[in-house]
Amino acid sequence: MRCGSRFSGGDDTPDCRSRRQSRFPHHRPGRRGREHLAGTPDRWGHNPARGSGTANREAWLAFLRAATMLTDDEAGQRRAKAALEQAVALDPNYADAWIALGSLLGAGGGPGGTFADDGAELAQSRRRAMAALDRGISLAPNEPGHYLLRSEIRHLYFYDWEGAEADLDTAESLMPRPTAHLYIQRARLAASRGDLRAALDFDDRASALDPESGSLRNKGWHLIALGEYAAARELLLREHAVRPFESSLNYYLGLCDLYEGLPEAALARFEQAGTVHRLTGTVLAHVRRGDPEAARSTLASLEQRFADTAAYEIAIGHAWLGETDAAFRWLDRAITVGDGTLLYLGFDPLMAPLRNEARFGEVLARIRYPGRAQAAS
Repeated sequence: MRCGSRFSGGDDTPDCRSRRQSRFPHHRPGRRGREHLAGTPDRWGHNPARGSGTANREAWLAFLRAATMLTDDEAGQRRAKAALEQAVALDPNYADAWIALGSLLGAGGGPGGTFADDGAELAQSRRRAMAALDRGISLAPNEPGHYLLRSEIRHLYFYDWEGAEADLDTAESLMPRPTAHLYIQRARLAASRGDLRAALDFDDRASALDPESGSLRNKGWHLIALGEYAAARELLLREHAVRPFESSLNYYLGLCDLYEGLPEAALARFEQAGTVHRLTGTVLAHVRRGDPEAARSTLASLEQRFADTAAYEIAIGHAWLGETDAAFRWLDRAITVGDGTLLYLGFDPLMAPLRNEARFGEVLARIRYPGRAQAAS
């Protein structure tokens, strides 16, 4: 699950923190420049053999400003974006800055930290993200982390399944050994293709390398999708004991309650989740409680506040209310803005009310889903 998505909740897990930090791989704010010179006077982190750093002092300072400014709110993201744009303007061959800019633009649509004012700006930001990552990789082609970033953007927002897998393969070929982050992305790709058993295997590989990577939480979601609620609950509760306020953990546990016939418990659990998780889960719980009016009221709030960044979840709400036409309208909107949560469409149990509709197969075709026939059955 990506950081900032509705199903990862933008959580402050170690994996999410490491990815935020990886936007600035060769520099950290507060360090003196000579710590990055590697024996080459007046070159700020410049290593031509690796394609890293810059020989332009002003570009380097702009990069550092971006690292210092970057926060999880809109103002911090916009300031960091402007600083990175200045860095690449000052040095068009500054690979680190291009990669950081691509990462920031690609993540710019998540609730809780978005600089996109509407769906059009969101889609444009993601196109720019791909262009920036392409440029950075062309300048520094031997850095595996760059391919991991581009794979994520390709998969989440452009539904480029083959390109995403090719980037993962390239990243792995450049690594001395696989990492938890690599396996997490392979798990996500396998799950989104409908191969949940393969996803569970990658989840286990990731957690073996780094138990705090978030892979166990993701495994819980994959178990829910398989209908193995008891196993999912047991795993998620172990994670919850360590991180009781993590949004997605509370959301997934609430889903376990729902599927086990405990809507009141689910409501209480969803109250501990982040805003989009909370509103989405509350809609579903009210449906299961037999209170469609309360569900519609909550869904209206979700639409009003997150129309451009949670179209997929809004579609789920309408689907559960039996409002099929509205659900497909919101799925269309999700595709238009490049909603990354659509990658769950092929296996998402929450989309069960739509799965037998002919239009469901059409939506799968629009995102070039590789297992359309199986997912639509």
